[in-house]
Formats: sequence, structure tokens, C-alpha cells
Amino acid sequence: MLFYEGLHYIGDELANRCDDVNIVYGFRHPTTLNLSESSQVFDLYRDSEDEDYIKMSVALWVRDDNPDLDSGYAKLAELERRFFDAIQAINEELWALEGEGLFIADNVQLLTIEVGSTAGATESLWPLFGSETKLNLRIYKHREVSNG
Repeated sequence: MLFYEGLHYIGDELANRCDDVNIVYGFRHPTTLNLSESSQVFDLYRDSEDEDYIKMSVALWVRDDNPDLDSGYAKLAELERRFFDAIQAINEELWALEGEGLFIADNVQLLTIEVGSTAGATESLWPLFGSETKLNLRIYKHREVSNG
């Protein structure tokens, strides 16, 4: 199964581009993240996988103790902007390879990252604000050729 390689590739790339954001793996309830007012989290977890895609979700979390909810939503919106900018930058690097893709596992190339829907995280409850975005990693699996 390739989900592990896909999750960690995206997590490593996000960590390099957003080095002040904590990266965690596996669905976690936001109350277990120990968020402070200054911390932010990208929580990556597995969805499904098929011949052409590794699918995952990324939950983005911030904390804002201000009772004016607009303040928390503004923090979340800024974190979402940074997340989408990072995904766009990763895609631009992949596209610059002109179809060659990037190997994330033996005989498996990552061709592009398709961004799916984004929605408010159902676990959001003041002072924790979150959203969830679906990512589809388009892959190409090279077939091993036997010499016999």
C-alpha cells in the first residue's frame, strides 16, 4: 500500500514550506492536539487508494481564545492560504518535470496533486477552529518487465 509514502511525502513538503506548523499523522480529535494560541497544525490522514490515486485528507487547526469568532476564522483563513500556496508550489515543481513525475516509492511516480473539496471540520468548537481538505495524489505505477 502506498498511502504511507504519499502521506509522508506531502507531510515532509508541507513541513519544509510551513516550518512553523506542526505536522501530525492519523486522524486526531482537536482536543488531543494541545493547541496554544500560537500553534497551528496540519493533520494528515489516509482516505482511499486505487490504481491511479492515493487519496488523503488534511485537517488544519488553529486556536483563538478571543470570544469574537471572526478572529479565529481569520487565523484559520490565513493558515488555509498558506496550505494552498504550499500545495500549488509542490504542483508547480511536479509540472516542471514535464510529465516525468517524482518517484515516491519503487516504480511509483507522483504526477500531480489534485485538490478536492474543503469544508469546516465538524469537530470545530470554540476556541478550536478547523477545516478539512481532500487531496488526490495522481500516481503512475511502472510495471516491472521480466526478462524471461
